[in-house]
Amino acid sequence: MREELEKQVKKQLELGVVRPSKSEWAAAPHFVKKKTGEWRCVIDYRRLNASMVADSYPLPRIWDHLRRAAGKKYYCTLDMNSGFWNVPIEEGSKPLTAFITPIGLFEFNVIPFGVKNSPAEIQRAMDACFEPLLGDDAFCYIDDIVICGDDFESVLAKVELFPKQCRKTGFYQRLDKSKWFKHQVKYLGHVVGTDGIKVQEKKTQTIVAARRPESRRGLQSFLGMCGYLRPFICRYSDTTAPLFDLLKKGAELKWQPAHERAFEALKEAVQNTVILHAPTPTGTYIIETDASELGVGALLKQCQGDVEVPLEFASRKFNPTERRWDTRERELFAVKWAIEKWRDYVSLAHFVVRTDHNNLRYLTNVDTGKVFRWALAFSNYDPRLSFFRESAIISRTG
Repeated sequence: MREELEKQVKKQLELGVVRPSKSEWAAAPHFVKKKTGEWRCVIDYRRLNASMVADSYPLPRIWDHLRRAAGKKYYCTLDMNSGFWNVPIEEGSKPLTAFITPIGLFEFNVIPFGVKNSPAEIQRAMDACFEPLLGDDAFCYIDDIVICGDDFESVLAKVELFPKQCRKTGFYQRLDKSKWFKHQVKYLGHVVGTDGIKVQEKKTQTIVAARRPESRRGLQSFLGMCGYLRPFICRYSDTTAPLFDLLKKGAELKWQPAHERAFEALKEAVQNTVILHAPTPTGTYIIETDASELGVGALLKQCQGDVEVPLEFASRKFNPTERRWDTRERELFAVKWAIEKWRDYVSLAHFVVRTDHNNLRYLTNVDTGKVFRWALAFSNYDPRLSFFRESAIISRTG
């Protein structure tokens, strides 16, 4: 890898990305293979990161962007050319980024990948650069930008504004990776389009083909991949509970039949994920809830025409105290938790709650304790809140 490192450093020198350094700092470079088969040089900045004060500039929430982008007619994705290298760093900070190579010590003139505060810095710069076009139909997550909309002309106007902003601020767009006026695009690890949000097929295949983990790190990695898809998975917390038990402090990674069942059930759930639809302005929202001894499961749906379509699944585990609650308390908590989770959808709209337990009667007869406090929380939604007793709760497809 010596030749590859020398080649990349010399190219970075020509581009002005790095410069020779006399710093007291010296991080070690490593290589990871890209999907294209090329090699990416990654600097080990763990020592530097440990001594840095965290930058609190907020990164957007991925699912906020996905929900707002879903359901549009046209999509354009705009790829930045080495987005991190578009933002210079202060002179006094450059020596901190120094890294050692066989041909000398070098430091970055621009934001390097791998430094703890780099994502916050690039997000700040991108927000400032593209502020005129960001909004309801244009989103930026670090250096990934999507412009979408139902009207061709309005999308085109924002697309035409993008290179103008690049020229003003010194950013560079990579045209060969940008997509133009598609009905669906890959964005933030998902496929977002006119129909809604769905899982990338490649991610599904990777998880379904995964072998049983043989180490704690392997299990953590597998659960991390699956956790990214939990809004698509019914009862994710219940399904994964046996696997997370193996990661508890002091637990031995000893695979039992319960763990194998959970592992296979999780892969099956990933394989059978459905499209999560975009909400419409007029459809009635439906929240379906259920509680087990382990935790809560919920599904947000909406009536669109004559069909009820899924918008998002959600779940959470009970803590030891909550597991001691009786059935009525667990079921009531499930309703409370789901409403609070999706309050942005239902707070100003008529909606229905479906549960397999007759909680409404119990709610109205209690005037003390935590259930009474939950009843007060429900009153914020009255009279739009109705309960229906159902036997089948949270079907996979909605």
